[in-house]
Parts: sequence; C-alpha cells; structure tokens
Amino acid sequence: MELPPVNGFKLNCDAAVNQSSGRDTVGGVFRNHQGAVLFCFPTNIGICSLVATELWVILYGIRVA
Repeated sequence: MELPPVNGFKLNCDAAVNQSSGRDTVGGVFRNHQGAVLFCFPTNIGICSLVATELWVILYGIRVA
C-alpha cells in the first residue's frame, strides 16, 4: 500500500455489481499518511453499468472528502 504525503490522505475505493439483481454497491476508505483509517463509507447506487459504477464511487468519495 502506497501512503499519501505527510498531512495528506488517500481514498481507496471499490465497486461491486450483484449479477442476479443488477444492483450496484460502492465503498471507500480514507487513510492518512500513516495508513490509519480516517473514514470509510458504503452506499448503494442502484442499477447502472460497470464503468458508471466505478465513476460513481470516485465522485462519491470526492464529495465526502
């Protein structure tokens, strides 16, 4: 795991699509420069394409930052 610069933070995010229902779930973890968890989030975003799901988790992470 690459750490962010001192006094910075890093967002690691991921998305998952339930193949049977098509519903998408995303989540992310913010870490400080020492790797400690500052904040984490999960959220359901409904039904959309895989690319859109990945973009939603990045947008959501930026909004909560």
